[in-house]
Amino acid sequence: MKKTFLFLFFLCAFTIYQAQAQAQDTLTISSQQLNMVILDKIDHEVSLTQQQREEVIVMLTERSEQIQKAMAHEKSNIPTKNSFKGLNDQAYHKLKKVLTEEQYNRLRALREETRKQKGMYATEEVYQSEQDLILDF
Repeated sequence: MKKTFLFLFFLCAFTIYQAQAQAQDTLTISSQQLNMVILDKIDHEVSLTQQQREEVIVMLTERSEQIQKAMAHEKSNIPTKNSFKGLNDQAYHKLKKVLTEEQYNRLRALREETRKQKGMYATEEVYQSEQDLILDF
């Protein structure tokens, strides 16, 4: 009887472990895909020209590479928002050079509106995942 319960316990534990591992694999999105999501959102909001799209994707790719390097050097596995604020500020500075003043102001206003809508999440001190970090732009 004990052996049967132990066998069932280990079988359930293994099944749960496999399901979690499979769920993590399906939820992982590459930073390149995330950059394209951000680019499409920016394009939808401010109507980028083809040249602007090319410059923005280069800037987003650079930002993702900097984030990955910073994540590797981060002392804890939980990235804080303050530790990556500079990377976003640099990216927005570059973005300001690419966009027209009207486009940039519209994008900033939309970003602030989104942060207000997020409410509690925007006040958290840490990111839940690297995807949250990349998407917080």
